[in-house]
Amino acid sequence: MFANLTKNQKLKLIGSFAATAFLGFVVVLVVFLYLNPSLGWFSTNRTVNGNGVGVEVGYDDFYVNAIYYQYDPKESAVVSSSDLSDIQFNPYDLVFRSRNRYTPVIAALKMTGNDLLSSGSLTIRINRNTTADKNGYVVDENTGRMHLTEYFTSIMRVTPYVGAAYYSSTAETLYANVDSAVNYEYARSLTGNVDAENGQPQSLVFTDVTMNGDLINTVEKEDYIDIEISYEISDFVWDNGVLTLIVYLYITYDEGGLLGIYQKTTETGSISAGGDITDQSIRFQNDLFYIKVTRE
Repeated sequence: MFANLTKNQKLKLIGSFAATAFLGFVVVLVVFLYLNPSLGWFSTNRTVNGNGVGVEVGYDDFYVNAIYYQYDPKESAVVSSSDLSDIQFNPYDLVFRSRNRYTPVIAALKMTGNDLLSSGSLTIRINRNTTADKNGYVVDENTGRMHLTEYFTSIMRVTPYVGAAYYSSTAETLYANVDSAVNYEYARSLTGNVDAENGQPQSLVFTDVTMNGDLINTVEKEDYIDIEISYEISDFVWDNGVLTLIVYLYITYDEGGLLGIYQKTTETGSISAGGDITDQSIRFQNDLFYIKVTRE
């Protein structure tokens, strides 16, 4: 087939075959990504703004890995997971409230890559499962009263922290650094959405409730919340030999507002689950869906 072709003709033919093969690869890749839009809990993207339109670029040199830390009272140890669905939030005890010191969950978002600037800002979007819980409330058939749903985003609060001082290669130490008495008491004192100011971080909730006495008047529940983070080069750490920026999401019960509303309007003050949760405890289902990180 090639015997009667000149050298230049052979090179052109080989180049044509290579281009066709590359085009075929691109088509297969696009189809694969279309059929598999989410390969895990995290979607790693860089947002480029042009003419007011956000364009998501998913395969540049910017990577996000997540590790979730939780204290296990039964094991008296901090456990970790790379899968958000593995996290079952510890129940909130309405009587022995000192036990609630074990309830916070910490999501450590580890970011690396040449396209991660040495300083700048990030947006971390936390999405909830709207299929599991559409409105955030239910209506009691007997009394006609509204109650918050038994999903964690009905009563959760997220407070972000960034800084090299929080880091440790040991799970127990890292958890303790973020779950400090100062951070825990700050989260407990808040009600509603709070902007970053006076050296304190932004802190957000999914659910906004208005009351009429002891009755719920309205419930508005966001499909997602956007956490805004600013960082400097001094916030980076060496993690397993790689220069890494870590953002810590401190996930807690909204003790200052939503949890009290839930308790007040349910009348019972407790939910039993599986027989191993006492009458004084409340356990909410994990309805966190996925998190997407974008940068300016």
